[in-house]
Amino acid sequence: MYFQATLASNNAMASKQFSTSNSSPAPSSPTTNIVSSSVATSETPPSPATAHWEPRIHYRTTRSLSTLDESGTAKATEKSVASPSQVDREQLMKDLRNNKELFLKTSYGHSPQKLLLTAQMLEEDLKKPDKDITALRLLTKYIESDYKRVKDNVSPSPTLAQARKAASGALSRLGSYLAAEVPRTAGQDPAMMTLTETWLTALAEKMRQQPKANHLKKNSPALVKLIRFLLLDPSRRIGDYTCYCCFSLLCDLISYVPNPSRDSRFLSRKQTQLQAMISQSITQSLALASASPQNTYALDHLRRAVNAFTAMTVREKFYHPNGYSALLAQHDQMLAEWMRPYQNLPAHCSLREDIRGVLLKYVEDTGRYPEDYPAYAFHGLFKLLKESDVLPYAIPLPLGGRMLSQHKIDPAAQQRITVGMQSLINKFCSLFGMTPVADDISRPLDIIVLSDRAHYERYGHYPFRIDTNNGGIYIEGQPQDPRNQPRVYVYCRDGEIENFLHEIVHYLDGRFICYGNNTYLSPERITFWQEGLAEFLSGKNRALAMATLQRAPVYMRPSLDEIVDIDIYSANGHTDRLYVWPYFVFDYLDSDPERRTILFAMAKALRQPNHGAEFASVLADFVTRHGSPFNAWLNKQAEVANAG
Repeated sequence: MYFQATLASNNAMASKQFSTSNSSPAPSSPTTNIVSSSVATSETPPSPATAHWEPRIHYRTTRSLSTLDESGTAKATEKSVASPSQVDREQLMKDLRNNKELFLKTSYGHSPQKLLLTAQMLEEDLKKPDKDITALRLLTKYIESDYKRVKDNVSPSPTLAQARKAASGALSRLGSYLAAEVPRTAGQDPAMMTLTETWLTALAEKMRQQPKANHLKKNSPALVKLIRFLLLDPSRRIGDYTCYCCFSLLCDLISYVPNPSRDSRFLSRKQTQLQAMISQSITQSLALASASPQNTYALDHLRRAVNAFTAMTVREKFYHPNGYSALLAQHDQMLAEWMRPYQNLPAHCSLREDIRGVLLKYVEDTGRYPEDYPAYAFHGLFKLLKESDVLPYAIPLPLGGRMLSQHKIDPAAQQRITVGMQSLINKFCSLFGMTPVADDISRPLDIIVLSDRAHYERYGHYPFRIDTNNGGIYIEGQPQDPRNQPRVYVYCRDGEIENFLHEIVHYLDGRFICYGNNTYLSPERITFWQEGLAEFLSGKNRALAMATLQRAPVYMRPSLDEIVDIDIYSANGHTDRLYVWPYFVFDYLDSDPERRTILFAMAKALRQPNHGAEFASVLADFVTRHGSPFNAWLNKQAEVANAG
């Protein structure tokens, strides 16, 4: 999937932006089964989606792919908001409780009427003495999905404005309820904490969709109570995944408020209170990371808390510009004091390296140059870090470009890498050829290989600024720019490079199939192609895909039109939606010469500038003609899997 890899916070000065676009994360590495990102494996749960307030396009579609225009947009009809019937309520809850979670898709058919009904039902449920926490969570998730999926016009319709106002009020009342209940239950109720995480995610999406509105003033009492609760017992937020997610989201809400805005002005007025909470967050995270060096949650919270402190610092440049220089000096001193207890850490200590990264990023993001700082700054914890310091080894690639590695790769491993890449290139070339798409004048590919997951997360934060903790990522950038540097970021696990070939397919796809940087199609229209192709050609996960097919009841399998209508958001942590079922689409297309012509037609469409309309037409025809044949083929695959 291609998405914004670096979440460009508003604290970064324009001359020091390291934002990237069109990145494609690969599946995470397996360690737990809470939320996963790779085919049919148990995996480390990814960090909660970081709020990002950069304007985006939201597409409204119908269920029929054939009725969409080239961008995936369909016009909604304006209707008056009528009183909902009991049937409407029952149908809505039935949709929300459906395990396929189709309401997360744009094509579900969000409407002001449904949003208003959801807000009303949420308000009603909050008044009940015996609350259905699952229902509250699902209703909140629907509100989030509406903000995510419905494209606002410059002037929203009266019915949408009315529904959004009702939804905003319902979310605020839910926040007040959670601020009272979470401390009362001491965070021991998993369903309550999951509801809290859902509420925070919905609030973040609402803030991103409406950046000029005043969100924080109404919700700040609840947010402050939740932060204080999570700070009371710091072990809770590194020992419980949902608590960890909630604290991460709270930090991100502070970091990614746009400047200037009513929310940022509100935070500026609350700077003293905010500073006290951030100070406690940073010092606690440092202590936790020192006591538990292997705990990645503590390090992640350290990075997020310092990001929040940085945002708080930069915010004052907008509201108190004359005192900004003095404020910078004051905040430098505060940060130095928080770091002082760790000044005697060994030179190559892991925590010292993590502190080094957050300090360098803080200095850059507050508009300064690390080169201007002396070696003794921040009690000697400050030390310049260049990419070449992290990646001292270089290996040429068979397709041009180079592999830059943190550690020396032995000759046998180099040979395996070369053979694997060449085999993949041959397979790709036999299907699609190797003629570059028009207007792609980027530099040759760089593959960044870090030694392990911990280094991937540390240096991903700084200096690479990819801010992701999944199993790998491809960043295409702007291919029409000759200075553009496409990059793959991966790491090693058990002596092998994790998801290496998966990410190489993303590069080949962008270089030889997809024109531009995927701005012609919504994520829901292109993700199945990107991830399905990468899974199919990388050839690593067929056995895992077949195991998933064996476990999936027929009634729970997605239909073909549901499979090709997917993105990260509607996958909602279900790796089968993102990787397995799209994999089977490509397996189906490649398994028959006649069907392979459809695959070629899709690729041909994607090569064209402004390819949205042609690709949509080919895709719609494929879905219409092959829905039933695909299901029959899938049944045969299941029979083969069960027989084996």
